[in-house]
Amino acid sequence: MTNHNIQMQKASDQGVFRQLEEILYVDGYPGYQHLFSVAKDTVNTVCEVKEIGSSKFIRLDNSRVLTWLCCKVQHLKATLLELDKNYTAQEERKTCMEL
Repeated sequence: MTNHNIQMQKASDQGVFRQLEEILYVDGYPGYQHLFSVAKDTVNTVCEVKEIGSSKFIRLDNSRVLTWLCCKVQHLKATLLELDKNYTAQEERKTCMEL
């Protein structure tokens, strides 16, 4: 499934707004409802949200997805650098203990 299918968009438009339940629904798998409780509070991170009455409609926003991914990459990079420092320190202690 491509990003265009997920967004229900054609190359020339930004996609359509849909309800979260419609996006998460998996035929024959009632467990999808567990995803709803998690996704409903965080979906605005990568989606545009419109409220009409008591209903919320969302549409994936490519620029928000890119921003979110960049933040995740920066966090991962910082974490890996810190882990590398800790690993190096452990190796140095191990070497000193062997001497």
